[in-house]
Amino acid sequence: MLKNTVAVLAFTFLFFTCSTHDKNSESQFATVDLHLDIENDESPILNTKNQVGRYGPTTDQNDTSISKKDKKILGLFLGPSLYKSIDSIDVLKCFEKLDMNVNIISATGFSSIVAGLYAQGDSPETIKWKIFKTLRKFKGLKPYSEEWISIWNEFVEKNISLRKLKKSEKSLWMPRFDKGTSEVAYSSKGNLISSIKDNININEASFPMKKNFLYQSSLSSMPVDRLIVINTIPDNFTLKQSDGLLLGMYGKIISKFKKITNNKVLVINVKTDGPLDSERIISRKRNIVPFCNKLEEVL
Repeated sequence: MLKNTVAVLAFTFLFFTCSTHDKNSESQFATVDLHLDIENDESPILNTKNQVGRYGPTTDQNDTSISKKDKKILGLFLGPSLYKSIDSIDVLKCFEKLDMNVNIISATGFSSIVAGLYAQGDSPETIKWKIFKTLRKFKGLKPYSEEWISIWNEFVEKNISLRKLKKSEKSLWMPRFDKGTSEVAYSSKGNLISSIKDNININEASFPMKKNFLYQSSLSSMPVDRLIVINTIPDNFTLKQSDGLLLGMYGKIISKFKKITNNKVLVINVKTDGPLDSERIISRKRNIVPFCNKLEEVL
């Protein structure tokens, strides 16, 4: 009799536990924290001649073969985080190593540059090399200053091709602020080069990073069955060059990441160190194999 009672209680507990989990999963988004560790802080990946080929740096030595499974990611959004957006390039490497197909890619802020390059077909290594050359040449510029905006606008014009974007198998969707609805919507139409520029120009009144680009209706405007959001802003982020406006803006963005209520969205918080505006991030060699393995588990 006691055994039967225990069995009934166990079954009841499991039933209500599972029911509660299913109910929550329908109304809450999933969030996963993954660490992307520095392999050797004193050994930059991009400053030795024997690592640079015709199209940029060679693949990292720690990029060993990872088991591939037939998984498909329909949508990928790269969150804004200034130069820490560069860490999302290593995440792109993982998607390719795991044979995960990105059909739609979107971003805002400096990540728009990464998304634009990837959407037109550039490899993660090529993207990192192109950005590295510009960061090295104009090191020390204050982010979002007029000179900074001008340099990166020129970079976009020189390195991202509208023709390549139209021919690519990946579709680039850029956030735009709609004055009529007072909301941000995502679109693959219009001049995408101009949209990328708008997403790195803080002086624009419709600058998407000042708006709620993570609002549920905004995310729903992208035609995806599932959206993977890559957040590379640490909870306790810092800036090398103190700026109250940027501190406030990125602080609000962090809070928005925690309020997404779309059950089709998976937010992956990529945990790395360093100030958002540190150019050194581009030269740090990351050990991505453990990260890729963990990413495969959560996807």
